[in-house]
Amino acid sequence: AQAAQQQRLLEPFFHLPFIGMAVRSAADGRWLRFNDRLCEILGYTREEIARTTWSEVTHPDDRLGDEQALYEMLQGGSDGYEIEKRLLHKNGSIVHCHVDVKCVRGPDGRIDHFLHTVDDITERKAAERGLMTISRYYAALSQCDEAIVRCTRESELFPAVCEAVVSVAGAGLAWVGMADPRTRQLVAVAQAGTGADYLRGLHVSTDPAQASADRPEARAILDQRACWIDGTFEDGAPAAWREQVAAFGWNSAAALPLLRGGQAIGVLTIYLSEPDGLHDRVRKLLAKIAENISFALDVLAREAERGAAIDALQRS
Repeated sequence: AQAAQQQRLLEPFFHLPFIGMAVRSAADGRWLRFNDRLCEILGYTREEIARTTWSEVTHPDDRLGDEQALYEMLQGGSDGYEIEKRLLHKNGSIVHCHVDVKCVRGPDGRIDHFLHTVDDITERKAAERGLMTISRYYAALSQCDEAIVRCTRESELFPAVCEAVVSVAGAGLAWVGMADPRTRQLVAVAQAGTGADYLRGLHVSTDPAQASADRPEARAILDQRACWIDGTFEDGAPAAWREQVAAFGWNSAAALPLLRGGQAIGVLTIYLSEPDGLHDRVRKLLAKIAENISFALDVLAREAERGAAIDALQRS
């Protein structure tokens, strides 16, 4: 009678469309019952999910937390736990979930079965990560602006900007390349992050007749506009370049032209491991960093001209 009453109480909840629910046997871990929402969260049909186990749909790095909580319940230390964990979708993607597990004990105190409720919080987690990312890029922009005010030479400014983009914003590699006006080759003058080997073997020409002019760094200078490469690489990036950056674990890139007197003379290139790291707000902040650097280059050029004029006047 007690079991029947419990079943009647649980029945309406199993049909709720917004939360996954399942009953799992304590004896062998089999699913005794689950609702359609759980199948939807994990991407399985009812027949497919019936052939899986809780451990199989749990991310390998999160299984230990379940095992520790289960041990505590078996020892009688608790009757349940709540945890945020990663589950594995059928297509291999990660689903972030808030999981509530309660155990139901028999008259002898042994656990008969477990009741799971699973709430998909993937969108919330993505929003949280997005806010953290934006916060980091705002901080990087602020640090770059401080460097612009403080530095009196390009040789001081460029390393400070690269370091801010890597250490504060979290980019994998940031480097500044300046176009040699004679050879039209791009010369790396500052860098921060991983990928020294990448830069050591770099040969990029801003001559449109050269094959390497198709690379994002050259395109940014030739077109005088930012070149954004997302994780899909469906934007015309050359195959040789894609293979080269993939070897370093980078999945997206931004090449931003640096202007002096309205002409592109160099490029700030940033590589990220996240395939979706260059959303609109990040692009705007990176474009602002490049814009401020270009403003600083104009100021430094005017100061150099003024200094040269003063020297010439003194000599005269």
